[in-house]
Amino acid sequence: MQTFETFNVTEQNKFGMASALAMTDFTKCFEPVLFLFGQSGVGKTHLLKAMEQEAVKQNAAIRVRYVTGAQFMKEYNDSVTYGEVADYMEEYCKLHLLLVDDVQDIVYSDDEGAKKMFMRLVLGMKAKGRRMAVTFDDSFDSEDRSNELQNELTDSVVAFIE
Repeated sequence: MQTFETFNVTEQNKFGMASALAMTDFTKCFEPVLFLFGQSGVGKTHLLKAMEQEAVKQNAAIRVRYVTGAQFMKEYNDSVTYGEVADYMEEYCKLHLLLVDDVQDIVYSDDEGAKKMFMRLVLGMKAKGRRMAVTFDDSFDSEDRSNELQNELTDSVVAFIE
């Protein structure tokens, strides 16, 4: 099981670890989005899974969901196919904490429908004071403001994991 206790904390990922832990404490204020980025294999998924475990351990009533970017897009497109988009989004809107692994799959996707729906979800969760943590495998240029979704995700806490 991936927990905070089993995460290999190094000098380079202390901030990411502390931010992930802080996001699971719903008794304290925290930024709505935690953006964890770094190369593949450095522990970003481990932190998301640890967040999932910790949030539920602290309060069983907390609604948490872990999903990959590819899984989100597939489920969204299936909901479009079956005419169940409203039901699909309603389930996401009930969450207190959404954990999205490999969000670059959505950010750089050509699937404009899924990308727009994800953007609405991000904005909606922020407006409701809900929390979201995402991982991003690719390096990104923080100066490049051309990708609206990436900008929205990096407008809170950003932590480099290595």
